[in-house]
Amino acid sequence: MIETDDGAKVMFDYRGFGRAYPEEPRPVVGTGTHVSDDERYSRLNDVVCVICGEARPLPEGAGFSIVLDVQELVWEPPGD
Repeated sequence: MIETDDGAKVMFDYRGFGRAYPEEPRPVVGTGTHVSDDERYSRLNDVVCVICGEARPLPEGAGFSIVLDVQELVWEPPGD
C-alpha cells in the first residue's frame, strides 16, 4: 500500500523476477496492477502495467537497490 502526496491510498501488486545475467546490473522484468477506492485514482483499477528495471549493487556488498520503470500497457485494436 502506498499513500500519494494528495492523501489517496493505492494498493499495488507487482510480480516478476530478476534475471541472473548479466551480473551487474541485473535486469528486472514483471507486471503490475493497482487498486484504489479513491475516485481520483479509480482508473488504475482497470490498468495492467509492465515493469522493467534493474538491481544495482550497493557499495561494499551492502545489498542491492532496485530501480523500476512502471508503464501502463495500452490496448489498441489489431490492424487488418
